[in-house]
Amino acid sequence: MKVRTIAVAVLAVLALSGVSNAEFVQDEADASAPDTLVLEASVLPDAGSGQMNLQLDLSIVNDSNIIWSMSAGFWWDNPNLQMDSAKLTPVGDSSFNYLQYLYYKDNLASTNDVKKFMIAGVRLEGNGVPSGHGRNHLASYYFTLSEWNVGDSIVIDTGHFSMGTYYRVVSENYDNYQPYWAGPPVIYATPSSCCVGDMGNVDCDPTDMVDVTDQQVLIDHLFLSLTPLCCEEEADLDYSGFVDVTDLSIINDHLFLSLAPLGPCP
Repeated sequence: MKVRTIAVAVLAVLALSGVSNAEFVQDEADASAPDTLVLEASVLPDAGSGQMNLQLDLSIVNDSNIIWSMSAGFWWDNPNLQMDSAKLTPVGDSSFNYLQYLYYKDNLASTNDVKKFMIAGVRLEGNGVPSGHGRNHLASYYFTLSEWNVGDSIVIDTGHFSMGTYYRVVSENYDNYQPYWAGPPVIYATPSSCCVGDMGNVDCDPTDMVDVTDQQVLIDHLFLSLTPLCCEEEADLDYSGFVDVTDLSIINDHLFLSLAPLGPCP
């Protein structure tokens, strides 16, 4: 079929052509490069809460070039991460309205086997990815972790592993070039806050009760032994970023005077 031949030819151009200089009007968001491809996390896993989902959003900043086709491959390194699905946004779907690929070998199981995914798209009709200032969100990728502990990490970067994953875009003027890559997302499992619920549990009592023992621990920390607190966030009752006599006044007021409730953990 003629239109498919044209589309395949465009992908072949993406794969085989050298990089040429595209005409563009530079935007400050582009980091001094001819267009910028950005992959960033909009949903992050959390080791403390047990939230195990990750969402990555792929966008391009194209200042003046209308993009008719593009391809890029990506990989991830964490063996506990599995892709659940991927989809083009309305902008991506309408811009690449003939050929659309997001999975390795166009198959989700294969994607998870090799920890690789992609975007490859070709316009048949219409305007392609519109130019202008700001980001065009093209696709989202959804993952789940089977395990995520403090100290774990995920790295996602670009990689060429097939003809359809050469890092290229083609503009409406048939300029074939590489956009600037904003850099690999690196996601870390950081420790959760030691403060739980409302503040005031200065002695880290497992029952989370605030009583005179918390006052005594705070006095000892401030004026006597200066022993470090088990959780400074529990004692920073005025949200100042440090623990001082003001926090002692607040806990005294809570326990013996106005009985005003203490604030929630930050």
